[in-house]
Amino acid sequence: MPDAVKDAEELQVPEDLLKQLHEADARLHEARRAMEQTMDDADYDHQHRVDASSGDLNAAEREVEEISAKIHKSLKPAPPGGSSS
Repeated sequence: MPDAVKDAEELQVPEDLLKQLHEADARLHEARRAMEQTMDDADYDHQHRVDASSGDLNAAEREVEEISAKIHKSLKPAPPGGSSS
C-alpha cells in the first residue's frame, strides 16, 4: 500500500480529510503495534486477545482505505459539461 499520508500531503487535499487520514493512520499504527505485542504474548486468553487485536487492525486498515478513497474522489476533475442539479 503506498504511503497515503505522504501522497495526500503532497497534493491539494482538503484539510479535514488530511486530518482524518493522519488520525486514522495513527490508529492503524497503534493497532498494528498492539497486534504485534499480542502475538508476542502467550497465555490462557491469548486467542481472544489476538482476535480482538485482529479486528481492531482490520477496522483501522478499512478506515485508512475509506479516507484515502474520499481523498482520491475529491481530487478527480468534474466530468466535462456535467452539472449537479
